[in-house]
Amino acid sequence: MLYGNVLIESKSFIFDFTWNPNAGESMAFIAKIGYDPRHGTSEEIEKRIRENYNLEYFYSHISAIEPVMFSVFMIHHIFDMEKIVNQVRKYPGVKTLKPLIYYSATVIEPPTITHLEELLSES
Repeated sequence: MLYGNVLIESKSFIFDFTWNPNAGESMAFIAKIGYDPRHGTSEEIEKRIRENYNLEYFYSHISAIEPVMFSVFMIHHIFDMEKIVNQVRKYPGVKTLKPLIYYSATVIEPPTITHLEELLSES
């Protein structure tokens, strides 16, 4: 185990985790929202989403070059997505909304201290 401790303490590896929102009982979707900033800013839309979908809403990425935001939601069933999409489309300033099902195409397991110790104990 001496080599394992040396590797861990050397900071040669980054021990991290991979987020896969669809691995559990819930599923994620991204709402691609096009908006008219004259009728509703991204901040106003995000505030309203957060107020109405506090448990489902995670965060938004706002485009720097066009009035588009990508809002991430976690839901229990695809019917929940339909309800959220239909309501958010009615918000002031929202011009378009396209729901996108989030799915990680490739999930690569990151190195973990436990896995490293298992590999070293086998050698």
